[in-house]
Amino acid sequence: MVNQKLLNKAFKILRRNYGCPGLDGISIKEIKHSYKHHLKAISSKITRGEINTLPVKIVPITDYRGNTRNVFVYCVYERWIQAYLKLQIEPMVEKLMYPYVYGYRRGLDGNMLNAYITKNKMKRVLHIDIEKFFDNIDTNILCRNLSEEMYINKALLIAIQKTIWAGVGLPQGNVLSPILSNLYLNNLDQHFPTNYARFSDDMYFAFTDPKCINPLVSKVTAVLSKLNLTINFKKVEILDAKKMQ
Repeated sequence: MVNQKLLNKAFKILRRNYGCPGLDGISIKEIKHSYKHHLKAISSKITRGEINTLPVKIVPITDYRGNTRNVFVYCVYERWIQAYLKLQIEPMVEKLMYPYVYGYRRGLDGNMLNAYITKNKMKRVLHIDIEKFFDNIDTNILCRNLSEEMYINKALLIAIQKTIWAGVGLPQGNVLSPILSNLYLNNLDQHFPTNYARFSDDMYFAFTDPKCINPLVSKVTAVLSKLNLTINFKKVEILDAKKMQ
């Protein structure tokens, strides 16, 4: 049974973010003009289990370091379904999140992360990044976490599996990917209850004694290995906490 109120709320979120049409050419503006028609169509699409069936445009994006990543541009109907699914799991994911996780959460941002790191008055911060994080997320482990840690029903799990399927990892550009990436690293977060904060796959460890660096890196490496992830050692760095204020 499709929750119409939640589906309406999901579309309001899409309207705020707007975004361009997908390969089918249907735009947010067009849906607004014939909303009842499209609401009925999207409801039927969900009921029939037709999720992630529309064509997806893949756009390679190069960052300032010269690294290229693929961004998935979904049709508006698919983004609507993704937003609908996100609204269903968000309260459950939030219950599992630790307070020092700042990325992809309502009311939290990078400035708050910086304030959290600097308030402990430690001068140095070890920054660790994950190698091709979204591309290397093991969706089998992720779906097991959804099932075992959140006890979501089978129908919802199947819908999520369909919408995030991209051959490998989590597709960047999918509405669900950020919140699911947070859930994926929840097992990592629980190992570091103090002097630690995270924003997406950027981990920050405040410290005073340089001798703790190697043990920290070893511990992170061990935990990530269980998630089939590795550290991007090219990005490991020591930061001045004062400059993060």
